[in-house]
Amino acid sequence: MLATPTVPATPTAPMAAPAPETASTKIASSSAKLPGPPHAGGDGRPTSNGHGAAAATQAPAPAPAAVIMDHLYRHALLGGLFADTVLCVTGPFSKLYPVHAMILAREPVFRDRLLALRSQSLSMPFAPVPAVLPPLGIAPTAPGVVRPAASTSSSSGTATPVSDVAGSPVLTATSAALNPLADDMSLASLGFVRGRDYLWRIDVVLPDLATEAAVSHLLTYLYSGHLPPTTLDPASAMSVLATAAAIDMPSVVQHTTQVLQSALTLMTLPLYLPLIGTPFAPLVADFLADRIVHLPPIGPVDDEPLIAALCPLPWDLLKTLIEDTPIPSLGNGIPPASAQHVRFELARRVLTRRGRKDESVVVTFGSNAAGLRLIHRQADRRSKKKVWKVGE
Repeated sequence: MLATPTVPATPTAPMAAPAPETASTKIASSSAKLPGPPHAGGDGRPTSNGHGAAAATQAPAPAPAAVIMDHLYRHALLGGLFADTVLCVTGPFSKLYPVHAMILAREPVFRDRLLALRSQSLSMPFAPVPAVLPPLGIAPTAPGVVRPAASTSSSSGTATPVSDVAGSPVLTATSAALNPLADDMSLASLGFVRGRDYLWRIDVVLPDLATEAAVSHLLTYLYSGHLPPTTLDPASAMSVLATAAAIDMPSVVQHTTQVLQSALTLMTLPLYLPLIGTPFAPLVADFLADRIVHLPPIGPVDDEPLIAALCPLPWDLLKTLIEDTPIPSLGNGIPPASAQHVRFELARRVLTRRGRKDESVVVTFGSNAAGLRLIHRQADRRSKKKVWKVGE
């Protein structure tokens, strides 16, 4: 059903008078009385003394831009007044959001979409409204990852999920795999009629990590200018990041990435595991690689939090971190073999903790570069490379 989005806490900005009751029964309106700013009455106007004069302690008059943004946030977003656009969201959930084209146009991705819709409508004689363009929501590609095109079955038209270079699944959304909401007949059944109640319809397909709360954070940013709070817990921040990246809102992506990085520690890393297998996996992998590089150059390895963080990783990622993270040149008379032994001990303890008999760590030698290698017996049984298996 069509509903007003559940939005995060109201940004701290001066407010205007509450919205009048809308005549339309199709757009939800905020029925609760909105509080006024500090030193103001419940209707948003400054308090006055008994003689009608403004109180001596009243706050300075708000800036006009702040008043306008507050009005848009409270009455356009929360109240849904005069919405001219329907945002049709599909993915982990399906929902219709009554929004405003002028506000969406703050983001280039929506502005380009609206201009395309307008151009399409102008090219169609006697057509009061444009047709629907293909949905937004193509997930981004991680830096350094070459994404192959999704293969489509000619019989079913269903896109086959693709993988990144490491073999991990990535977030994809191709036209063949999309499930946009039904056409205007279903909207009309809700009492929302194109050309009378709205001019534009934009379909958005979101990745699995997306939530309604994440969409609400993005709409709050569009209407109020306030980025998501830095106090978001990792799960909420990951949802906002994935949603903003799928829609292509770079300012929110950059902000939320910084929020996640600032909260990422070895203790909180298990909360970040949902990012593995997505374009945002480097956020976790780079953090762990940095911790491995900075291990003490002389053993024994006694970094229990790092070992605990590495244990639940998928095999391919663990193998890449152990084998490909460079062993630093230590100098100060410390031989490279010492650092390599520390890396070996780390790998051995991680595999021991994992408790899988088909996984082991070996030292390679021969014509190729020597070094550590993690062996999965079933996967690597055809390897002809000479290895020494080092005992405990």
